[in-house]
Amino acid sequence: MKPPRFITGELFIRGPIPLWWMAAAGHLGGKVLLVALYLWHLVGLNDCLRVKLSTRKLSDMGVTRQAVHRALTALECHQLLLVERRPGCCPVVTLITRSLQSPTPSTARDLLHSVTPVAITFLLPIGVFEHGHNEHQPR
Repeated sequence: MKPPRFITGELFIRGPIPLWWMAAAGHLGGKVLLVALYLWHLVGLNDCLRVKLSTRKLSDMGVTRQAVHRALTALECHQLLLVERRPGCCPVVTLITRSLQSPTPSTARDLLHSVTPVAITFLLPIGVFEHGHNEHQPR
């Protein structure tokens, strides 16, 4: 069965979107993933990774201006995007789709060597930091 086509005039998100990028944004919680998806929507419309972010459409989706600011700060701290902020102006956001130091990882081992320590904590089982061992593995 073929996926449905979008209806003319209906909003959509154009891909491809790197899955590792979405996974990293999704782990940040709150409204971050919704803001990230909207940013990818703008990237698809403008055909450019650098976009001006207006909060009007996001407020229609239930995301406040303050939540947008927190989401952008979180995504920027995790090196998923760069934000240019000027007083009284909409932020200009540049999405980062590759590591700034290395090429796109091709294997899981390459991925582990290319992600930040914060991202690695998302890949580890729960409890690995609590007692210095992985509680899911036999002792």
